Amino acid sequence: MSRIEGFWVREEQNAPGAKNLSPDTNNQQYQCALDTTWARKCPRMRSMHCAAPASNSRLLAKDPDFQTFPSAPTSSFLLHLRRSAWFLILSHFIQRVMESPEDAQYGHIPFDIFALEEWDHSWPSEADAEHWGLLAKEYLSLKPMQRMHYHDAASNVQNGNSHPLLTPDNIARVLKPHQTIQERHVCTHLNGPSTPVWVRVCYDLALEDQYRKLRDGSAFEYGGAVAGEIYILEDASLYDAGPDYDRDRILDMIMTRMPSLSEGYPTPEVIREKERQLTGEEDLSKLNIASISAEVLIYVLDAEAIQENLVKLMWIDCYGKSRWNNKMRPEMMEPMRGMFLGGFSLEEAVEGLSED
Repeated sequence: MSRIEGFWVREEQNAPGAKNLSPDTNNQQYQCALDTTWARKCPRMRSMHCAAPASNSRLLAKDPDFQTFPSAPTSSFLLHLRRSAWFLILSHFIQRVMESPEDAQYGHIPFDIFALEEWDHSWPSEADAEHWGLLAKEYLSLKPMQRMHYHDAASNVQNGNSHPLLTPDNIARVLKPHQTIQERHVCTHLNGPSTPVWVRVCYDLALEDQYRKLRDGSAFEYGGAVAGEIYILEDASLYDAGPDYDRDRILDMIMTRMPSLSEGYPTPEVIREKERQLTGEEDLSKLNIASISAEVLIYVLDAEAIQENLVKLMWIDCYGKSRWNNKMRPEMMEPMRGMFLGGFSLEEAVEGLSED
């Protein structure tokens, strides 16, 4: 047994017929045994071809807000691809394309429209960062239906229409200084928990090797922001949270820079359906509420996470508030993301990745 943050985690092989087989994702017999086990655990898997982890864990929780997901086999092909020189070259090329000025797409983000319409130009320019922060908090306090005007206006710009406030001077003062092109790319291309955001908030040189080992050992391709993949934000000048982990301060820092991060693509029908599901919220469990409310998944890499070789997860609602927090072994990232790509909710993913 190994103790992890107040949890006792016991690793065990659960797949019938898999006990004496090598945990190789290319082994069809082994994978079949795994698929059969997981189909029993989560009915929605019965109609899907979805690979399952090789092992599960029995979690004895002291804190209902905390879960630690178990280990899974990592494809040797992905490891080889990630480490190959050609893949690294491709990654840098994608990163350069993503950072091109043409990709800034000013006016495509709902908060762009809000900031342009609400900006008070009587403020001194040296207070612009503070002004942006106040507008970010004001925007996040709006109910989803109150933001539809800004979504509609941003959609019009995306469709090639102009906006009277989208001038070079306004872009230069209101929008450009407060977000990187990569952050804008993240906000315009997110698609719920299946496209999580990896944010490194610890840049302690003493932990650099451990961080790289954690990052490179994670089951995803390290290529920056690529549609359908994980979005990686690594910049000490923007995201360094210092040696102490303060969840609220870190989340506030992230959401101030990207107020539209947790919006998704709402429609009046989707908004009303979520409101209906949250009726009688006091009777729902915290996981139920988080499953309905969470709009985006953030991976947080602070000093504690790096030292423990775990990834901290924050499930964020449309108001920029954390609804569920847990930790996960890095090799479980890709199996869980696969579940979200398959249409699973947070609640179903937690149930599928933990034993009853």
